[in-house]
Amino acid sequence: MTQNRYVVDSIQFDFVDGDFELPVQFQQGIINATLATVYFAEDEDEVVDQITESAGFCVSSIDLNRIPSRY
Repeated sequence: MTQNRYVVDSIQFDFVDGDFELPVQFQQGIINATLATVYFAEDEDEVVDQITESAGFCVSSIDLNRIPSRY
């Protein structure tokens, strides 16, 4: 199966888990790291799964772009 390259243009996470909310300064760090990463995946759903697993928080909104292949 073909791996596509994706970049995230904008993202929102659900940083609230029960009665816990991640402090704002840590939220921005996770968002910045996500925006700075190129993701390799078969489709957009796989990118969301990778981000959720990496960040430890669910993605509530995302805007992705696939990077075209040069071939």
